[in-house]
Amino acid sequence: MRKVLSLFLIICCIFCFTACGGGEEEITSDGITSDGIGSDGIGSDGIGSDGIGSDGEEDPNKAVYVKMGFIYSGDTESRTLNNIFEIARQQVEKALGIETCYIENVLVGDFEKAVEILTEEEGCNVIVSCNNRFVNAVEKCAKLAPDTRFISYGGGSAVSNVTVLESELWQASNVCGIIAAYNSSSNILGVVADPGMYACDAVINAYILGAAEITESKTNVRVNWARPESPSEIEEAIDNLISQGCDVIMCYTGDKYAIEYCERVGVKVIGDAYNMPELAPTQYLSGFFYQFNTYLVDVARSIQYRNFSSYKNADGVKEGTVRLCAPSEENALEGTKTISDTLYDIVKTGKSDIFKGEIKDCEGNIQVAKGTTIKHKDIVEINWLEQSVRLINDYIKPVLEPASSDFEVHR
Repeated sequence: MRKVLSLFLIICCIFCFTACGGGEEEITSDGITSDGIGSDGIGSDGIGSDGIGSDGEEDPNKAVYVKMGFIYSGDTESRTLNNIFEIARQQVEKALGIETCYIENVLVGDFEKAVEILTEEEGCNVIVSCNNRFVNAVEKCAKLAPDTRFISYGGGSAVSNVTVLESELWQASNVCGIIAAYNSSSNILGVVADPGMYACDAVINAYILGAAEITESKTNVRVNWARPESPSEIEEAIDNLISQGCDVIMCYTGDKYAIEYCERVGVKVIGDAYNMPELAPTQYLSGFFYQFNTYLVDVARSIQYRNFSSYKNADGVKEGTVRLCAPSEENALEGTKTISDTLYDIVKTGKSDIFKGEIKDCEGNIQVAKGTTIKHKDIVEINWLEQSVRLINDYIKPVLEPASSDFEVHR
């Protein structure tokens, strides 16, 4: 009865909107939809990679040569974020017919060496930084190589040859928070996260504020920090959350292992991956992820036609850069899909103010004043957790000898 009433309150009282068929579009076999990329390589501007327009007329500004080099902080198989970038890399090749290559497992201190290999040995004139940990290294390298264009995941660079991707992932995590609370029996929600993830506190807080739409002042969240590089940390963190009574766990680690471990131990999970049904078929509720392919194609094309500009891309659900996994019909309670579709449509219209005050942190300090709403710039810089977080444990252990890349170039 509580869940039915909650559903009614969410749909009719809180948001006063009706569902209009929203939610995630069908995901293709490679895990990412291909919006904005024509199978013929012709984009929304009607220009193909050969400089010929869709009408057959030669474009007066002939396309310049572009080769893109991607730098990953981990491998492309286990890391969910890298895997999404890797799919986008393949889509760029398909759409524009340009050459790309990549190097895996690059430490922050080795970023400059990876750039040198890709630019000097491989001839790349565009570098894609695929982890927000690289933001300072990107800025340094961009100043040293002004003729190279850099695409940075995260950061606030003002260097003229850098464009920044800083999308609003918290929009989808907010909807996931409502889904989690609706499907929780204990009303104790767990979060396992790597604090180094992009806008980590903002993503977690949006999730919590979503849950509070159902549980209000009774919202009870436990957060455990762990690194994806250490499976033992992940296991300890998740086991601890389960021991505290958490029956739904949100994983924001940028790695599939945490999601797979939740599946193994039998706890409902929401994760930062597009392929949640594959990773946790019997336990996943939903998930949130990026779709980078359209963005990268647009930037690559702008470089081809000398229209590159240094700017910060803050796209989200409305633009299709941030996506929500369709809720599981088998694992989630009846009514979950209605909630998901309705709220997802509201976010698409831009009518959802997630960080609207009054919001207090877990120490009782007012972080967002009553009646005010913070927007993108301030959301990205959030470094506090909302008051519903009752306990925080840190399972991160020092890494004395981190594994470094062999700098092998892959294609």
